[in-house]
Amino acid sequence: MFTAELGSASLGASLAPLGVASAGLWLAHALRRARRRFRWLGASRTLADVKQGLNAAVTEAGPGNIDYRLSRQHTLMQWRSGELSRLQVCDAQSELRRNAVHCGTATVERCPICEAHDLAHVTYVFGPRLPSHGRCVTSAAEHARLAQRKGEFTGYVVEVCAGCGWNHLVRSYLLSP
Repeated sequence: MFTAELGSASLGASLAPLGVASAGLWLAHALRRARRRFRWLGASRTLADVKQGLNAAVTEAGPGNIDYRLSRQHTLMQWRSGELSRLQVCDAQSELRRNAVHCGTATVERCPICEAHDLAHVTYVFGPRLPSHGRCVTSAAEHARLAQRKGEFTGYVVEVCAGCGWNHLVRSYLLSP
């Protein structure tokens, strides 16, 4: 898991092998997103508060949790540079779009492609005695019930724009009681 302190010299060195063209651009974008996410801090918000919140978001994962933010950023950079077409990045199937509207958790984050709709997070769980296509979890109670079952269950959170079809895996995690 990425745990480097924001603003440190090792940040650029740790991101360079992952294919990120400019660690400075990535950091600037991450800070802009963090500022948007922490608007509730109000007028007392400082850059230190934003960095602290971003570090907490980056390091909150435990064993078995995988965050896909760098992969998402790489995909968006390829789309912005013209390497990927809109049809390649906005390829959500109709069932995924329906789940985003009816079962997903609404977010305040705008779609990075169309910038007209808010994203929704859809959670799927895979494991023993579940359908091969996974189970779309619609409530915290259902999530807790699946976590109490015997067996190894894995959850996947996908962000989806119901408007244009953008979708990307946000994170995966192991369910445990």
